[in-house]
Amino acid sequence: MAAARSGAHFREGMVGQMMFTVRVSREDRWWVAEVDGVLGGATEVSQLSQLDVEVRDLLSGLLDIDEAELQLKWDFSVVLGKEGQATWEAFEAERMELIASSEPWPGAEMH
Repeated sequence: MAAARSGAHFREGMVGQMMFTVRVSREDRWWVAEVDGVLGGATEVSQLSQLDVEVRDLLSGLLDIDEAELQLKWDFSVVLGKEGQATWEAFEAERMELIASSEPWPGAEMH
């Protein structure tokens, strides 16, 4: 499997998901993302809100895996510093806990 050779690892408890660390920096007006251990795993966007989609699309194409199989760990320490990164990680942990504990809204499965 390409992902296993690329530096990705399987997250315990998340069947079929691969964890990738994405290091984020700024270069002029660009947000730059580099994925640890993935050859060619870099992209840039002009708006931060575009970064998640672009990184998932990049990894899906490079590694021939479904985007749903990807779990990304974002490292903003170059931009935010150590304290800012710690705050980001605390936010992400709480967000993931909320997502895991929340029940779907009535009718959420209806299209």
